[in-house]
Amino acid sequence: MAAFYIDTSALFKRYRSEPGTPIVEELVDRRKPGEVFLTSYLTSLEVEAAVARALKARLLSQRASRVILGRFSQDSLDFLFVEPLTNAVVSAAIDVVRRHGLRAGDALHLATAMSIRSQYPEMAFVTSDGELASAAVTEGLTLLDPTHPSALNAMHALRA
Repeated sequence: MAAFYIDTSALFKRYRSEPGTPIVEELVDRRKPGEVFLTSYLTSLEVEAAVARALKARLLSQRASRVILGRFSQDSLDFLFVEPLTNAVVSAAIDVVRRHGLRAGDALHLATAMSIRSQYPEMAFVTSDGELASAAVTEGLTLLDPTHPSALNAMHALRA
């Protein structure tokens, strides 16, 4: 059974068109029976914050912000398993920061994925953040970067 841990940088491409959007759309919209999609509870905060900042900067309209937040909320109900931020995950994130020098949010994403990988041995870590991607590979996670030129082929290989 394939599993995909999707961080906010990748998931947000589903709600706003940017490089990598077609890959994320295909990954999610053409999900296969039995595939599992996971993210951290932190993603809820990061999506809200990204929308609020874009709204404040007048890069999004009120209507567009409601659409994005509504789609994220619906995705969380329909297919996205949101993993909790536990004390163990925060402690692991501190270790991740010490090893890789990541930002706090990125460390929480990586620590969350690492905490559940034993449950999902075929899990791919989906991110378009270069620093986070490098740390994920170093930690032994399979990477899917939706902005990489070979992302479509990589996604098909993960689903094979």
